[in-house]
Amino acid sequence: MEVFLKPGEKIFTYSTGNQFTVKKMAGEGGMGAVYIAERAKDGRKYALKSILPSRVSDEEFLKSFKRECHVWITLGKHPHVVQAHWFDLGEDYTPYLIMEYVEAGTLGDWLDKKGQPSQKNQIDAVRFIIEALTGLIYARDTVRREWGKPFIHRDIKPANLLMTGTDKVKVSDFGLAKTRYESQAEWHGTPPYMPPEQWEGREVEEKTDVYALGCVLYELCCGRYPFDFPKVYNPRDRAEIEQKIKPVHLQQIPQKLTDAPLELNHWIQYCLKKDPHARPGFEELREGLQRVYEKRAGQRVPVSDDPEPLSAEEWNQRGCGFDRLGEHEQALPCFDEAIRLDTSDARFFLDRGVALMHLKQLDAAIKDFEQALQIDDSLVEAYNNLAAAHAQKGKGEFEKALSIYEQAKRLKPGEPRLYVGNGIVYGMMG
Repeated sequence: MEVFLKPGEKIFTYSTGNQFTVKKMAGEGGMGAVYIAERAKDGRKYALKSILPSRVSDEEFLKSFKRECHVWITLGKHPHVVQAHWFDLGEDYTPYLIMEYVEAGTLGDWLDKKGQPSQKNQIDAVRFIIEALTGLIYARDTVRREWGKPFIHRDIKPANLLMTGTDKVKVSDFGLAKTRYESQAEWHGTPPYMPPEQWEGREVEEKTDVYALGCVLYELCCGRYPFDFPKVYNPRDRAEIEQKIKPVHLQQIPQKLTDAPLELNHWIQYCLKKDPHARPGFEELREGLQRVYEKRAGQRVPVSDDPEPLSAEEWNQRGCGFDRLGEHEQALPCFDEAIRLDTSDARFFLDRGVALMHLKQLDAAIKDFEQALQIDDSLVEAYNNLAAAHAQKGKGEFEKALSIYEQAKRLKPGEPRLYVGNGIVYGMMG
């Protein structure tokens, strides 16, 4: 039986020195959990995603989670994508992805609260899908620019489309995202929103997500699925799913909305074509829905395909995320930008120094640790890493490393990390 964190419990992410207090569990599934937690130093709320305790030692599962984190952090900041700030490990080596907290729930929550279908709900639904498409276009273009690869989300559904306090939609959960077109031995995704090619293990592509968006749009407009299958099913019963849901997606013609304008029905039916090549692409669908929205609301939905600028702290967090994921070269420009924006934060120099140590650039790392201590001479991690960098340079630097530890212990008596580091140096000396 899995043991989840309870409200009030603490999470300390060792690498970045942040402490969080769990406020509540936002969700849990077969692979992990998401907690809403408050950061001690400023009271800011974050969403922390972790994998199940039983999965921490599963190398393949951990690799998959880290890949999700890498993709998500790479996406940066956009008004219609949930921002992933950084990746880190807890004291018990549980991995966490620290994300933006989006306060107003999901489109699934909106669907539960909206009551009877109405024309206003339909207009809102069209806007939500336009915003989701904008987030997906941005994600696709970012992955293509950074890695030269395609991007497929593969798990678009109301629960993965989050709402801000101003009713803007943000795409979330990139756990099943693919950065290459490929077939698969078995299906992965959420059954009510999966197109035939995903069920059959055929190659998935951008238009796989278009089908899911069509399912979501239909559901938002009228409160039911576009196909005739059970609203309630056991997501862990693959036999039931294969029997009751798969044949519907493969064979059934989607129902039409009886109280929706012709042009809205057209775009929903267009998305739900069985053949992926017969469906629209992201841009075509967004433009078509913009015309539907403009006709009903008198204006277009404002969208932008450009990222939002990052603050110095966000650049540093991004660098920490890449560094902890082993992407040290990708981390360095992030730290450089953080320091360019703000030269007064000791942690920026400390964190860049750690990345430089990982790259064996010890002299540059030493300069950064020394600069961090000039700004804040109480920063224990800077002493620890400065001494470690000297020790890694070899025999001629061992005494220097020990003297740094002695200086730090006078400033911070009783700090266990200093004594551990001191002992490691003695061990290296033989």
